[in-house]
Amino acid sequence: MNRILRIWNKPRAVVGHRVAIAIAVVDVLATWHVWTMDRWQNRRVIDSRSVAVVETEYRCFVLREEYPSGLRGLEVPSNSLVRFETTDDQHEVWVLTGSQWGPFEITVEQHDGPPAMVDDDWLDMVELSLTCQGEVTVCEMIDGPMATLVDRAGDFRVRVCARGRREGLLRDDDPDWDLGDGPVVEHYLLQVWREPASDGRVLREDKGLWEALGDSDEAGASEGDAIVDAGLEASSRILADVEGGPSARRLSGRRGHVVATGEVPASRRIIFPRAASLVAWPSCRGGSAGDLAVGATWTHDGTRPDGDGEYGHITTTFEMLNEPEAIFKTWNWQRPQSAQPNVDTVRSLLDPPSIIRMALMEYNDDSGDKLTTIHVQHVGVPVEWVDDLWALWRWDLHRLTR
Repeated sequence: MNRILRIWNKPRAVVGHRVAIAIAVVDVLATWHVWTMDRWQNRRVIDSRSVAVVETEYRCFVLREEYPSGLRGLEVPSNSLVRFETTDDQHEVWVLTGSQWGPFEITVEQHDGPPAMVDDDWLDMVELSLTCQGEVTVCEMIDGPMATLVDRAGDFRVRVCARGRREGLLRDDDPDWDLGDGPVVEHYLLQVWREPASDGRVLREDKGLWEALGDSDEAGASEGDAIVDAGLEASSRILADVEGGPSARRLSGRRGHVVATGEVPASRRIIFPRAASLVAWPSCRGGSAGDLAVGATWTHDGTRPDGDGEYGHITTTFEMLNEPEAIFKTWNWQRPQSAQPNVDTVRSLLDPPSIIRMALMEYNDDSGDKLTTIHVQHVGVPVEWVDDLWALWRWDLHRLTR
């Protein structure tokens, strides 16, 4: 039994889902602190300012509380700069960048009250409230905090300002640009102070970038909702099989394959690392990733985003990488030995593992913008899972277009 999928979406920005990609601190420009007695408790002046230049392979950086997360926030209007991302055990804020690669200059300022409005050259500005139970850091998706936003529990107001995102987005597709060359063009300013929680506000917005990064029309949004719903239902059925409960399907041992094709409005060079991370599963709690290299094994948590329990994890091992053209890797599910949650001993569900083959083809549309078509073959999966994995690949490819 096989399933073939082709999705052709309207161009939209590559923003991303949660995946383990390393972030490197390139240069600490300045760090200085002036502390006063009693600090936050008495609302006396705290001037704390840290500036760093960073590189990344992921189109955002994250505001995150140490696990388990108690971070919460009130609603923020739709915008292209910040958004809340929530799984069943992790609540965080993503600050969305223009460039996938950077470098970015990120400045963190702690204040004793609302600071003065910044200059007009900061084209994007969003304020949001955060309630936390402990330290909140600025970090990459999986690990590596690079700055402290707040160092204790309480209600805080955060003003996120950005400039240069449009320039960073355009530079990504410049074939003559090298990551190690050229000045920083994207700058971010995070200002934080104590304040009771209130709804978020979009104070400024670069409308030109919004058109490049924004969501599609209402029909496209409805289509996206249907894709997500189908993916969630598919993940629930697979988890029932992994758990081995009353609703589990008996896996016959017969194998099938899934073929999926998606189109992304970006060059192969930009999209290749994110395509390599796809595993046909919701982002959940992330996982662990090493180098993007032949022989490297990556893991991905196997929990449904709105579900409980521990059901093991997906492992992928890279067998062949031809950047930016092709990816060949194995895929398997490592589940608890007893097929029950919270058991440390794991075993492979598939023997031999299934195989994922990806081919990336780049071309220009009528406007001269670069598009990449991704062809996916997932071979050797249980026939009982073919339809479900089809829905999950559909979701993964859809996320690449956002």
